[in-house]
Amino acid sequence: MEGSRVSSSLKIYNSSWILVAFIIFSAVVPTLTLRCYQCGQYNDGVGSITPCINYTERLHLKDCPTKLSQNCIKYVSEGSTVRDCAAECVEKGEAWGTKIYCCREDGCNRGASHQSVHVWTVLALPLITLSVTSLMTSQRRLN
Repeated sequence: MEGSRVSSSLKIYNSSWILVAFIIFSAVVPTLTLRCYQCGQYNDGVGSITPCINYTERLHLKDCPTKLSQNCIKYVSEGSTVRDCAAECVEKGEAWGTKIYCCREDGCNRGASHQSVHVWTVLALPLITLSVTSLMTSQRRLN
């Protein structure tokens, strides 16, 4: 009887660690294609902007082409904004009167701020805490 109780507890313990490992792996491993908000057009040579028209975030989050999948970029000039993918990106304060923001996470070039928190990280923390608490409770029962 005692052996089956230990075996059952070990299965719960191993399952919990597999869940924790999966959550951490999902949070750390990036997707193969970066998804950026894309609307409007920016001409780097002359610094001209064709702004987003009727911009809604949900309609313009798109996969970046493979060769441009390194960065999401946001250009802001005199109240006009362009969002796109970019192979290379250097943040600039006022080049041609345009501010340039760079980031490397899905959907990070949206809204007023150019920084975002990875959704999986936010979801993983409570799940990891719950799993660790469950493991500690299981071990106390064994002792």
